[in-house]
Amino acid sequence: MLKKVSSEMPSYRGDIARDSKQGAVGYYLDREVRFNTQAAFLGRPSDEVVQKLARQMTLTVDPNAPTKLSEEDSRKLAKSKRVMQLSHESRTLTLKLREKYRFVRKAPRNEPWLKEKKKVDAMLHRAKTNRRNRMLDKARKRYFRNADTAILEAQFADDSITAPEEDIAPAEPLQYNIPERGFVVQMTCESPAAMTNHEKHVRRLEAIKARAMLCGRQESRRRGRPKHVFPKEADDLEVVSDMCDEDREDLFPIICKPTQCTFCLGNEAKSYGERMFEYCRPSKMMDHVEDAHLSSYAPRDEVPCKHPQCALSKVILPGVMAFKNHTASVHKVLLRVCK
Repeated sequence: MLKKVSSEMPSYRGDIARDSKQGAVGYYLDREVRFNTQAAFLGRPSDEVVQKLARQMTLTVDPNAPTKLSEEDSRKLAKSKRVMQLSHESRTLTLKLREKYRFVRKAPRNEPWLKEKKKVDAMLHRAKTNRRNRMLDKARKRYFRNADTAILEAQFADDSITAPEEDIAPAEPLQYNIPERGFVVQMTCESPAAMTNHEKHVRRLEAIKARAMLCGRQESRRRGRPKHVFPKEADDLEVVSDMCDEDREDLFPIICKPTQCTFCLGNEAKSYGERMFEYCRPSKMMDHVEDAHLSSYAPRDEVPCKHPQCALSKVILPGVMAFKNHTASVHKVLLRVCK
């Protein structure tokens, strides 16, 4: 029995039991070895494991239960009267501070408008949090109230009563921002039944080529849900690279938006959506250009313009300041002036 218990006992509890024989038990705060010896001897799970599993099998533990608000509830939260009122007050105070100090962060701490804005922002945060928690609690209670009924109805549903196949809408195919990924998935998941040796060889070569092209693409980290849906034909690297000059001008206009990066516009390893990405503020775009692209150039180094139309003409500027003047005059994108 002692041998069986010693093999099943956790290591730290075994150390305590061994040290207690040597008179070192006084060094431990817990002098008792709490271990279910009966369960270990009989080879059954201990009471702790059973109780833990029982706690996890309650009505409030379900992987399908909602853990965040739905899109409809999120819209209701944003359109609630109290949230809209506080949001309007916060925007009004922000505009006042910008008119007086140009930037909110430059306002002194004793500024009354700044104190009022912090107070309103705190009230807005509390209002959103409280209302979000109440709405999520209602959604979870609604789910657990109807979940068991829905499961039973699905189990005992009669196949003859179900709707015909023509009334069921077909599932939408998955859309990939990078077409090479979709081709790799298709090659991996779909395999023809009968193929000759030559067809198998060609299929292997196509799979290797697709994986090599996928390794050459770049994709930024996903943050939240996608906000824009870009045309699928523009995501194809071969389609964009093989376009004529007129189509390229329509796809990548020479005059960019002030929050776009000209370096990213010319990166053909990225998808079309990432190349046309717009930052929330011009200052964010300026920081990105300085840190990610221009940091590797000395002030007098030649800097090529990566814009697709300038890349066709092989435009190279003699210095960083010349490049910034070019982006400001040609592409209408202002960059940070060197100090």
